[in-house]
Amino acid sequence: VTGLKKAYNQLQNAMRMMPISEGCSAGDFECVGLPEIGWDDGSYFWDTTAELLSRQYKVKKMCYKKTDPGCDWDRNPQMFPGFMTEDGSQVFVTRSSTFGIKVDVNGEKGPNKDGQDIFDFYIVTSKYWGNATNLPIGTVLPAGSQKVADAFNQSSYAYWKTNKNCVDEGNWNLCAARVLETGKIDY
Repeated sequence: VTGLKKAYNQLQNAMRMMPISEGCSAGDFECVGLPEIGWDDGSYFWDTTAELLSRQYKVKKMCYKKTDPGCDWDRNPQMFPGFMTEDGSQVFVTRSSTFGIKVDVNGEKGPNKDGQDIFDFYIVTSKYWGNATNLPIGTVLPAGSQKVADAFNQSSYAYWKTNKNCVDEGNWNLCAARVLETGKIDY
């Protein structure tokens, strides 16, 4: 729980600082080049986004390929480019229908399971969120939150309170919001 709270705060700060550190105005993600592309638009975006995001952390190692030494995350880093931080956590940019981030709060230590030490977040972009939310571009939302479910009109299963399991290994991980709201891992 503590690791998730720390990861969420770090990710929020990283997104807030990204435009500024790239010489853009605060909140100007268009200037940074963040994403208005989709799944089929090529891997260049995903690698570039991982690189931009990593500049906001103390990074131990970038992970672009599964064969990179020390990048033995339980997901394929070619699908999820990212980095390992000095504190041991791992952050990956996910290729999905949204701009997502997966964080393994304790890195290579176990259990390396969704909803236990791996949690999902979404970044608000105009392409994926459109007018579904009044949140600024670049806002970080924990997966499973009511705001995410509302934005995708999927409250029946994308909100943790209506989907008590909060995780379906390999399909979705709605546990970040549940843990942040309740302060415990009780599933």
